[in-house]
Amino acid sequence: MSQAAINELYSLCETGYLILKSDLPSERGELTLFFDNFSLLILHRSYLSDNGLLNVIEEYSKNNNKFLIIFSGGVSQNLILNNRMRLNINSANLYTSSFPSFIRSYINGDIDEPLLQLLYGDNWKKVLLINLRNLCWIPDPSKSVKKLKGSYSRALGIAQDNISVEQINKLIDKEKNVIEI
Repeated sequence: MSQAAINELYSLCETGYLILKSDLPSERGELTLFFDNFSLLILHRSYLSDNGLLNVIEEYSKNNNKFLIIFSGGVSQNLILNNRMRLNINSANLYTSSFPSFIRSYINGDIDEPLLQLLYGDNWKKVLLINLRNLCWIPDPSKSVKKLKGSYSRALGIAQDNISVEQINKLIDKEKNVIEI
């Protein structure tokens, strides 16, 4: 992460939108009350594990409809869980120069799907459409594949359960962003 990005994160701390670990309350009850003021929680897995808070925060965020991002260098696969409300992400994928602008955009309300947008950037819709298209090619989808297709459809605002590959291709073509490989 560039020094400019780090400086921007520190300026977010000064505004109260970003809180450093050292500023968190030490008591469990105080911590969950403290988090009531936030809709997006971004916490390091080691901090949670070392303080016996991993399950507490997972349940708290789930019960209180909070977006939760748990990051660690030990995460080998980025995963979105709990109906797009929780993201497990590798630190290297979180600590990027675009992270401060993501936080600013979230604060300004410019983000529709925060966890998807953090993970995939501006191309998040196109990535989901491509994944949805790939799932449509499975001849006899299992219950879990059908559930995943439904989750992608909801995230994309697609009401149809049986959307065709051709319809998805049209939606992909409409997306203005280009994925560079």
